[in-house]
Amino acid sequence: MLRILAAAIGVVAVLLWPAAVQAHDGADAFVHVPLDHIVVNQAFPVTVSDFPPATAVVLRLTVDDAPVTLGAVTTDQDGHGQESFRLPAGSAPGYLELTASADDGTTASTWVRVGDDPLAGQDGGRWHLDGWILVAAAIAVLGLIVIAILATLLRRRA
Repeated sequence: MLRILAAAIGVVAVLLWPAAVQAHDGADAFVHVPLDHIVVNQAFPVTVSDFPPATAVVLRLTVDDAPVTLGAVTTDQDGHGQESFRLPAGSAPGYLELTASADDGTTASTWVRVGDDPLAGQDGGRWHLDGWILVAAAIAVLGLIVIAILATLLRRRA
């Protein structure tokens, strides 16, 4: 039983061990606006990732069911890029879809909120929970549960 407990601890340690993240190995392209909301006529940053290297990625915002081209971001050799854009005048408050597309057909989209004020209780988009942090936390909790169960089983047999 001690071997099983040691193996469980080893598996949890391997899963939680920091490692280099492999991007581009089949990863989906994505577009990200690191703000809670954007304001008309104010610059806002846009980041694109996992697009083809050294490619112009065109950004379009869907306003009143019509795509409005904001401009393009040129990706680096890793397929990542960042640029700032201004929201077109006359954009109504609410949620708008931002689409990024490359000539080879690679696309990604996200929703942005247009308005003059942040959502109640938010910190202007400064706080962000990455999905991988939540996955790592879930694995850690499951690992601790497995260890606790194995330890209980070992005590009962002893």
